[in-house]
Amino acid sequence: MPESFGVTADDDLAELEHTRVRHPDSLRRRTGTLALSFDTGERVRVVGRGLVGRGPRAEDGEDILHVVALQDAGRSLSRVHAEFGPQEAEAGQDAAIWVADRGSTNGTVVVDPDGVARVLPAGTPAVVRAGWTVRLGDREVRVEDD
Repeated sequence: MPESFGVTADDDLAELEHTRVRHPDSLRRRTGTLALSFDTGERVRVVGRGLVGRGPRAEDGEDILHVVALQDAGRSLSRVHAEFGPQEAEAGQDAAIWVADRGSTNGTVVVDPDGVARVLPAGTPAVVRAGWTVRLGDREVRVEDD
């Protein structure tokens, strides 16, 4: 029969009280924050819901933290083109955000790191991670680790 043991010495307890758990960088990134880097130079650290377009404004009752108005001489962006927000990470998953088209005229496309593009139907969110690109009309937005 195996011998049982326990921590009894005061020195052992003191050592346990000062033990720290260190997480590898890969685990830290999984729960980290992502940023949207726009081709116009703007960069938004995504910590809440946001809107992007030529002149976005939240509707009554919408809880919007980020409002990103982009210059668009070609008018490929709608006034309120798309919305985005942080996606709750599941165990073992990298940090993510969701993006949804708000019924824009020229559409929203998500492109994965392998170059596979998918057009988003209006109101249908897509989950994207660092390394993805989001096309809003003629504009491009990179999803990056913050």
